[in-house]
Amino acid sequence: MKSKKWTKLFLIGVLISVFLCVVAVFIFDPFVQYHKPWFGKVAYDSKYERYLISGLAKNYDYRSICIGSSMTRRFLISELEKVMQKPIKFTMSGAIAHEINLALNQAIKYNKDIETVLIGFDLFSIKGDKNLIAINFPINMYNNNLFDYFLNFYNMKIIISNFTKSISGNNVVFDYEHMFKKAYFDSEQDFNSTKLINKWYDGKQNKKRIAYFGDGYKFKNINRAKESFQYNYISLIKNNPQIKFIIFYPPYSVLVYKDWEYISQLDEVIKSKKYFMQEFEKYKNTEVYDFQDDENITTNLNLYLDPSHYHQKINTYIAERIAVRDPRYLVDPATYDERLAHFKKYVSEYKTKFDEE
Repeated sequence: MKSKKWTKLFLIGVLISVFLCVVAVFIFDPFVQYHKPWFGKVAYDSKYERYLISGLAKNYDYRSICIGSSMTRRFLISELEKVMQKPIKFTMSGAIAHEINLALNQAIKYNKDIETVLIGFDLFSIKGDKNLIAINFPINMYNNNLFDYFLNFYNMKIIISNFTKSISGNNVVFDYEHMFKKAYFDSEQDFNSTKLINKWYDGKQNKKRIAYFGDGYKFKNINRAKESFQYNYISLIKNNPQIKFIIFYPPYSVLVYKDWEYISQLDEVIKSKKYFMQEFEKYKNTEVYDFQDDENITTNLNLYLDPSHYHQKINTYIAERIAVRDPRYLVDPATYDERLAHFKKYVSEYKTKFDEE
């Protein structure tokens, strides 16, 4: 009898725990899947950006979107307002093309007032299969299959963690202006050309070895890359003529372009960029800006934290130049061949110690 009594009490306890978990998750909704916060603020923690973006897309009030990899992380909302109306930022570290596609389709499904989308276009985003997503991408949230959302005790952990962080202010951004912006990016002493170049050299045994991106920029299968590009980017542009799409190439440092050169990929990158431009050109709702051929930016290594991540002042500059449609960066098909030739020339003329080998 005692055994049955304790079993009954145990089951009741489990049911009560589950019920309380469901209620807590609904009330606090850590990834804003059902509503904006009723208590406290959203912690725009970059660790959970892929989770949060699904809810932000559904429940926040916005008319424009800035989306991309960590190259878009340090845009301030107030700076994006120079480019577009009522913006929100969907930043995903190492964003893959299909993840961008899913996030934008989620937003378009729930928000009929979207006017502008600014996309940081990284070539590595299309390196894999057209349906490729990161291991930590919560696909169920984007499919709106949230059965396990309320029964996930991990969400309780996030609720408690967010509460603790809100008290301690532990390197988590709570204000919309700086959403998903990591604190360590603001350390000025980390932006040092000597430190950067030495780290880059230390990571390479010779010029045939990529130090930073590994195989990320090797276009071994250009047809697969084109397929991903068409499926994830062009389909969005084609199917949403009411939305203006602004595409920009982030200005990685010249060290990234030297890596491309050293593994004989620079010409493939240039051919790819020309192909992408020709495809974007087919749609009147698209503008393309290329900042990678501005050697005044990319060879100033004091502006870089690592070979690809640049200082926030570059984000500010990008927003300002796009806002005024600066012809130095706005791609004109009639002159793009010249720009790509200049890009290749300055990269080739930039010398490192590996060029002496």
